[in-house]
Amino acid sequence: MKTKSRTLAKRLKHPVREMLLDRSGRNDLARLEQTLPELKDCAAGMDACAALLRPAYRHYIDNVSNDFMAASLESSAFLYSMARTMQPQTIVDLGSGFSSLVLRRYAAEASNNPVIWSVDDHGGWLEKTAEFLQYMECPSDNLLEWPNTSTIDDIKFDLIFHDMGNMNTRADALPWVTDHLSERGYVILDDMHKSEYRKKALSHMQQADVECYSLRALTHDYLGRFAVMAGPPKR
Repeated sequence: MKTKSRTLAKRLKHPVREMLLDRSGRNDLARLEQTLPELKDCAAGMDACAALLRPAYRHYIDNVSNDFMAASLESSAFLYSMARTMQPQTIVDLGSGFSSLVLRRYAAEASNNPVIWSVDDHGGWLEKTAEFLQYMECPSDNLLEWPNTSTIDDIKFDLIFHDMGNMNTRADALPWVTDHLSERGYVILDDMHKSEYRKKALSHMQQADVECYSLRALTHDYLGRFAVMAGPPKR
């Protein structure tokens, strides 16, 4: 409760900024739905995805991590619903954890036999992820420690979920992200509420000629976090 109160107090100090971010999020969502009409189905399916994920999410934040460190349920529900809608074939989450479960649950129900990889810059956390996946009766293979990614360096990914490490590590990994997007690939950049990282990420995407769309209207959580979707690359 104290965390919620502090976050709300911080937001109330910047009401104009929050209003502009909300407006930008709504405008970008409308623009994204014009580009990808199927995203309307994705948004409509988020509540059902959140309901399916909620028990596992509660276990995760109670026993493995916490709600401040874990990807939000909102971002996780979008990731799950987007995967169901877009049916990516090759997928990687940079920053293992709850997102690793989300993507493997998608793979278990998908008819196109997608291949999932999870990468983390902390070997100990990869072990925790493996234990969590095993507890949830999900496959725990295809786990890699950053930056030793030679196993997947030749793969172009249809979907990348990027929330790895601290914000400096995350920014440093952005060139790898854009280099490994497939022709139809999208990346979901989490924690874009952090203004310094957001500036770096948006600047990099602009230089790489990858269009960005705010998902704030769909993924904004009580901690003020939200995601941005970028892609596909224009090459």
